[in-house]
Amino acid sequence: MANGKIEGIVGYTRRNFMVPIPRCASWDSFNADLEAQCCTRQNDILRGHKEPIGERLQRDLAALKPLPAAPFEACDQANGKVSSQALLRYDSSSVKKSIQDRF
Repeated sequence: MANGKIEGIVGYTRRNFMVPIPRCASWDSFNADLEAQCCTRQNDILRGHKEPIGERLQRDLAALKPLPAAPFEACDQANGKVSSQALLRYDSSSVKKSIQDRF
C-alpha cells in the first residue's frame, strides 16, 4: 500500500472516529466504540464499488493465506563495522547502508 494511501486512511479515521475527541471511561470502552463504528461502516458502499465494504472484506479474508506455523523472523541481526563516513557493509556484499551517527 502506498504511503499516501496509508496517510489518507489515517486521516479519514482521525476525522471520522476521533473528532471531536472521544470521551470514554476506559480503553476497553474506547475500543468497543471504535469496533462498533467499524462494524457499522462495513455496511457502506464506497463510490466506484457495487458491494458493501463488509462483503469485500470477507472476500479478501477468504483469499488470504494462513499464517505460518512457526514464527517468522522479520529481520536479520548481525554485527558489522561502521566506516568513518557512517556507512555499514552488510553481509560482506558491496551494498552499503548509511546510518545515523547517534547510534
